[in-house]
Amino acid sequence: MWKKVKRILSCILALILLLSLIDGQQFFVRAESEVKVTQTEQASNKMEETKTSSRKEEGSEANNKENGKQEEGTQKEELSTKATEKTTETKNEDGKVDKPDNLNKENENNGQENGGKNEEKETGDKGEETIKEKAEEASAEEDTAQETEAKEQIDATDDTQERTNQQDENAPAMAQRGTDVSEKETEYVPKSQPQGVSIKVYAKENVFPEGTTMKVKELTNKELDSAQNVLEKGNVSYDGFLGYDISFYNKEGKEIEPEEGSVRVEVDMNLNLLPKDLQMDTLQMQHLKEEKKDRTVETVAKAADHKLSVSKSKVTAKFEVKSFSDFILTWNIDATPADPLETGDNAASIEKQINHEKYATSRDDGTYDLTLTVAGKKGTETNKAKLDVIYILDKSGSMKEDFGGTSKRIAASNAITALTKSLKQNANIDARFSMVTFSGNKTTGMWGQGDTKTWDDAEVAVSWTTDAGTIERGSKPTSNGGTNYQAGIRTAKELLTSKRAGAMTAVIFISDGDPTFYYNPDGYTRGDGNNDGNGGADNLKVCLDATKNEIANLGVNYFYTVGVGKASDYVNLSDLCSASGVSGAKNFDGTNTDELTKAFSTIESDILTFLCSNVSIQDVLSENVEIVKDKDGVFKSLKIVVTGKDGKTIVEGDNKVTFQDGTQNVTLKAGYDSKTKTITLDFPAEYQLNAEYTYKVIANIDATEKAYENYRKNLTDNKDENEKGYKDVADAGTGTHAGKKGMYTNENSEAKMTYTFRGEEYTELYDKPVIKLHSGKLILEKEVEGLDSLTPEQLEQYKANLKFKIKVKTKNNTSLKEEEITLTDLAKESNGNEDSGNSSNTNKRNKYIYTVMEGINPGSFYEITEDGGEVEGYIWETAADKKSENGTIAKDETEKVSFKNTYSRKKIPLIINKTVEGNMSEKRKEFAFSITLKDANGAVYELSDEEIKDVGVSTKGEGQKGVYTFTLKDGESKEFSLPYGCKYTISEEDYSSSGYKTYIGEKKEENQKRTTEEETLTQKIEINFLNKKEVIPPTGVETTMTAWLLMTGVTLLLGAVFLLFGIRRKRFVA
Repeated sequence: MWKKVKRILSCILALILLLSLIDGQQFFVRAESEVKVTQTEQASNKMEETKTSSRKEEGSEANNKENGKQEEGTQKEELSTKATEKTTETKNEDGKVDKPDNLNKENENNGQENGGKNEEKETGDKGEETIKEKAEEASAEEDTAQETEAKEQIDATDDTQERTNQQDENAPAMAQRGTDVSEKETEYVPKSQPQGVSIKVYAKENVFPEGTTMKVKELTNKELDSAQNVLEKGNVSYDGFLGYDISFYNKEGKEIEPEEGSVRVEVDMNLNLLPKDLQMDTLQMQHLKEEKKDRTVETVAKAADHKLSVSKSKVTAKFEVKSFSDFILTWNIDATPADPLETGDNAASIEKQINHEKYATSRDDGTYDLTLTVAGKKGTETNKAKLDVIYILDKSGSMKEDFGGTSKRIAASNAITALTKSLKQNANIDARFSMVTFSGNKTTGMWGQGDTKTWDDAEVAVSWTTDAGTIERGSKPTSNGGTNYQAGIRTAKELLTSKRAGAMTAVIFISDGDPTFYYNPDGYTRGDGNNDGNGGADNLKVCLDATKNEIANLGVNYFYTVGVGKASDYVNLSDLCSASGVSGAKNFDGTNTDELTKAFSTIESDILTFLCSNVSIQDVLSENVEIVKDKDGVFKSLKIVVTGKDGKTIVEGDNKVTFQDGTQNVTLKAGYDSKTKTITLDFPAEYQLNAEYTYKVIANIDATEKAYENYRKNLTDNKDENEKGYKDVADAGTGTHAGKKGMYTNENSEAKMTYTFRGEEYTELYDKPVIKLHSGKLILEKEVEGLDSLTPEQLEQYKANLKFKIKVKTKNNTSLKEEEITLTDLAKESNGNEDSGNSSNTNKRNKYIYTVMEGINPGSFYEITEDGGEVEGYIWETAADKKSENGTIAKDETEKVSFKNTYSRKKIPLIINKTVEGNMSEKRKEFAFSITLKDANGAVYELSDEEIKDVGVSTKGEGQKGVYTFTLKDGESKEFSLPYGCKYTISEEDYSSSGYKTYIGEKKEENQKRTTEEETLTQKIEINFLNKKEVIPPTGVETTMTAWLLMTGVTLLLGAVFLLFGIRRKRFVA
């Protein structure tokens, strides 16, 4: 029973499992199909919207000829097919893809239909187009633009659908790995990003492991403070910054870095995140690289190298890095806001900065050439003049007219391009360019109602750029419509609000006819398109008045108007010059290509030329420098040099030169007032500087003794040896030490130039160069050898006793230093830098270094004398027997004065005498001795072979170094000559078994011994060894008192007997 139930249940479960699998696959396929269908429908809807929009824009052309409509309709129906097949784009006569600008307005204003292809002459206003030209241009431009847009939409849709399909098929892996954008790179995008920021990373295979995720977060205030410290440490100049942390994590959630190679990073930031008054060309992306425990700044993108760009709505940075951490966007603020625009003389304030330089150049003899220059041109290679140029270019229909074998449009483009390239190639100019194009058309609605658009007769064709090629491409707009001067001026004024701080501004207005349209106060285009006849004069006056009101107080440095074609077509163009309020504004008639080229050449020369008069230069030298004197003590002459455009010398001479400049005979005078230390260069009052000439006054200067005194006062512990003692910092482009520390050559703002410009007097200050001194250095070195055995206390006493007397004087006999120091002072100055020991010098304590003086004037004299180096028991010898040194300090040299004291111990005599006595002593017997020697430190002291030979001793053996043996007989001596402080022990062999008694010194019981105590030899010593041997023979008689008395008695008795017997005998004889 249960077996059947189990079988039934198993079948049911298997059926359910099978059905679930089949439904899941169907669902998966159906979902995938729905995604594809949805995306295809979206793409189709976008294309349909594009077509609908285009049809609406063409609604006003309902009255066009039938063949024109059919042609357009056919093109529209074939649009998606053309986009898929990537058809070639329709190009105009210049090879540039045309854009459909205001086609409806143009057709309405002209009241003409598209159609035939034969060119017809214009009637009435030059802004009216022939039917043929309008039909060709409008149709080609519209079709090309629509084809391009549709193609981009379809391609984008296909790409999106393809990526979506890949994500559906590999959903789990791709969520972690990123999106494949190519076969070799993977795109990483974080799940969430800070507001207004989009950051993407592209990495090649194997750079990150499978499953890597990316995170981006905005830095906290604390993190921003830390980043600010790193930026300041890296000398990054900025006024503001934003920071974000980019990091990557593996599957386990551990933060990782790229394993090999670099990765691409793309950062988009909304411009709303940044201040409006920042200088766009100062934007930089900084990477705070983490290296060990420190962080350093790496600039990975900046506007200057085009890795960072700015559009209307965002900032985009593209760069490569090998690691990730904090990324900081920095910028500088425009210190001089451009809005509101300045007017009149204030607007020309930038232009008044005449080209002038001051620089100090080092000479081989150590002095400097101080040069002050002035030129009739702007900017230098080292200090480029900033120039922002705006071209306002007429693109009305008449600009297509013939102009000497080409069209006005192409001729104007060629002239603009030539000027742009020339300014860009000028090494003295830092130029930016932009382009505004304008025409004039009234826009009506589909059903013929009034204007529907405002302020739309001009546009910024090219925003600020340094690329001449971009300007060249932008200078060939499609020509159509009428002429609205006011529109071009208005848009250019808006562009001027983003000019660079400190830049000269030039506006060049190019047109081929008087205005035919203008804006009303609400921004709608007004005018009848005529400027002659049938009320055209009234229309012209209204258009001109609107233009003059718009251009008033333009606030630029240069303004030019250039007519193209017949001068009678633009007789009122020159009115803009006077209305602009720009001093020196000029009008040019480009009646043919040569005149047009000449006009732009004149504009270039005018922009780059600074015509001023009554020029005078003066420079008050600082206390740090003075003009060099000759051998007779007279200040050297000032040199005047005038050079031409090619750098060739026009004239040069001392103090005064005369030369011919055109028809003028020009004399320049230079002078020097030694009391006020003022250099001057004067020009003739009415002489205007030649734009091709550079005028120079050159003075040969040198540092004063005061400079060296200031240098010594300013000495610091800077790591850079070249910047020790300096506090002043040179301006950029000021000679040998530009941008580096040194000593200023002029007092504050006393280096200046005065001149007259446009009837007013002005003063310009020169930049401040520095000089560096050629100072010397005096070092005292002391080396001591031979005092190794001194105790620490003895060594300190020796240092205190050893003295040096030091004197340093300038070549003018001014005392710089006079002092007395001890070796203790040298030891402190050495600060552990004593000799570390080598094969010839193994004692770390025996070498001392002392810096006597730094910043010494070249040619100074020094004298150093040593005294007090005596040490008891030592002989003192100095190197070359000198205890005094003197000499002269050379420029940029370090003079080392070395004293070396070599000490050797005095030799002290040690004499050993031998005496032998006693009734049984042997006078010829040799008694054996041994002597043990140690040096002052207790180490073994060995005699030289020569000493062994001279003294007549023998070594004890290899195992007993410092022990010597010898023999002495009665009356003999041994004399050793040993160093002071030597320790000795003398021992005589034991002869007591032979009946000898040994005494050291006097024959006293307490001196009876064989060996001396260990003694230190500090003076001459004699040691007497006495050996005595005394023997009494045995007699058998007791030596008591009784026996002695008995013997005495017997003797006396016998004596008495002999005496008595003798007396008796004499008597008998008698």
